[in-house]
Amino acid sequence: MNAETARSIIDQLATSQSVMLATNDIMLYSSLAFAIAAFVIWLGPNTKKR
Repeated sequence: MNAETARSIIDQLATSQSVMLATNDIMLYSSLAFAIAAFVIWLGPNTKKR
C-alpha cells in the first residue's frame, strides 16, 4: 500500500465520521425541538367539552 492510498483511506474514514457526528447533532437538536414543542402544547389551554 502506497502513501497516497493510505491518505485516501484515512480521508474517507474522517469524512464518514464527520458526517456521522453531524447527523448525531441534527438528531439531538430535532429531538430537543420536538420535546419543547410537546411541552408547550401540553401547557396550552384545554378545549371546552360540549
